Amino acid sequence: MTSGLYTPLREDDLEICILDISPAEGFNLLIACSFRNVSLNSNSYARYIALSYTWGDADHMSYISVDGAKCIILPNLASTLRQIRGSKERISL
Repeated sequence: MTSGLYTPLREDDLEICILDISPAEGFNLLIACSFRNVSLNSNSYARYIALSYTWGDADHMSYISVDGAKCIILPNLASTLRQIRGSKERISL
């Protein structure tokens, strides 16, 4: 069962949640993403980039699309996602 944007993780399968960023040709285009759960028990491990960030200034907001829903993020995260987003391939965080 899905609650909001997240699908609950199955603890018995050691799942983690991955955010996939869709490619875009233009730097300033809307950041489109989707969530997926991945099992750490699987023989085929997902490749992803680990990202750590601070929340920053809450007076300024940016937006991304996650699974079709408009989500608010802060500018430093938006800038980081734009920097690592590719133009040809999906990037996983």
